[in-house]
Amino acid sequence: MTVLQQIYYLSLVIFAILAGTWLYGKKAGKWQFISGKIVLYSLATAIVLYLIFIVAGLFFGNPANKSNTETEQSSSVISSSSSSSKKESSSSSSEKDETAGNILSNMDAKELKEYNDSLLKSLNEDQGYANDGKKGYEYATYIDTLAFDHNKGLIVKVNSEFTTLNDAQKTTVANGAQKLAAAQLVIIGKDISADSSPIQTNVHYGADRVGHSKYTNSSEFKWTK
Repeated sequence: MTVLQQIYYLSLVIFAILAGTWLYGKKAGKWQFISGKIVLYSLATAIVLYLIFIVAGLFFGNPANKSNTETEQSSSVISSSSSSSKKESSSSSSEKDETAGNILSNMDAKELKEYNDSLLKSLNEDQGYANDGKKGYEYATYIDTLAFDHNKGLIVKVNSEFTTLNDAQKTTVANGAQKLAAAQLVIIGKDISADSSPIQTNVHYGADRVGHSKYTNSSEFKWTK
């Protein structure tokens, strides 16, 4: 309720009291409690205030409604902002969570060299663990070197002992190389999506390519030798 409304209703109350008092005095006939002019003045005041209230409402609208509208608009803006923030957050998260292959493909020459150098160091560490008899690192003993190439994917160069393995064992070695390459991205601070597929891989022995990951499922391999 606005101040203008309060004054208007108060004037009505005063008018009602004065009118009642005047009528009571007139009916009693003993003495005039209050002048009739005062009653008329209070009525005129109430009418004037009512007209002012109507005019103000036409020109400026109901302040209470205006306040409610502003509140609704503010809530709408906040809701829109919140929704926009969520979309931006979702988009940002989507940009961060990429597949290992995409992250490597987007590296420039300097970044890729640094990655490949760190990858080779990690391979040497795993070879050391395998030589110490630790389980789960045997795959590394069949690999001479490995590196990612923008055109050929992950290139794994194996040693002569690799040729003595059957296809299932060769796949285990190649999968170990893929896991090492993905783990190295995490080590250097890259965010990989949880459902990232293994990196497309080519396996070489000397000058020959002896196997490669399948395009339909990069964790499976086709062996030629």
